[in-house]
Amino acid sequence: MNALRAMRDRRSIPALIKRLDDSDSNVQYLALITLSETVGKQDGDFAPTLYLFDKKPQFYLDLWKDWIQKEGDSLAVSPEK
Repeated sequence: MNALRAMRDRRSIPALIKRLDDSDSNVQYLALITLSETVGKQDGDFAPTLYLFDKKPQFYLDLWKDWIQKEGDSLAVSPEK
């Protein structure tokens, strides 16, 4: 997760989305924060502190899942040529 976060590569979005459902809350948080940095949504509730995330993780996970569902195809990444 830390390697994906350091890369901030849009090609990692599918892997990050899957990690939102990980059984480990630390992995979920890293996926959420990495998504926020990768897609540039570091404002408001899309990039909570770990303290806030720990208080109501499902709220933040659902927020991202709703956003991902709405964005749909715009999150698809074309392979580099």
